[in-house]
Amino acid sequence: MSGKPRPSLTWWREYTLLDDDYTFIPEDVAKNTLKITEFKCQDLLVILTCQASNNNITVPSSCAVTLDLNVKPVEVKIHLYQRPLSADSEVNMTCISNGSRPAAKITWWKGKKQLQHTRESINRVGVSTSMLTFVPSVDDNGKFLICRAENPLISNSILEDGWKLEIYS
Repeated sequence: MSGKPRPSLTWWREYTLLDDDYTFIPEDVAKNTLKITEFKCQDLLVILTCQASNNNITVPSSCAVTLDLNVKPVEVKIHLYQRPLSADSEVNMTCISNGSRPAAKITWWKGKKQLQHTRESINRVGVSTSMLTFVPSVDDNGKFLICRAENPLISNSILEDGWKLEIYS
């Protein structure tokens, strides 16, 4: 940003001054680089404004940016209404994950095998729900059942909840 007299260049978060450390580069251009070293969930949809002012008479020029963040899931939990399970009897289980933006993708695993009979839903606040319909067999006794939540836009964002299956015949 240039002008006469030379402008001051500041960064604001709403009415809070974040940075007023600007420099001049050739041709009297003001430069202010805002460095944000860490984002938190409360930074989601925050508006940051860069403001240029060179006098007290006119309204400062400004440009704003809205922070839209991708966030890892913060919780995943299997809800099961009966334990232990009976062999050859259908059971429905629910897994709920929250905190992810966009909402987490939920998958179910029995050992290293992904299970397929699921129904997923996502509500507006980023809560993902997955229902698994499962018919355990005696052979499943002792295997691990896992619900995995992941934000596919963020590497290493997997959270899991699971337990060892106890199957009665």
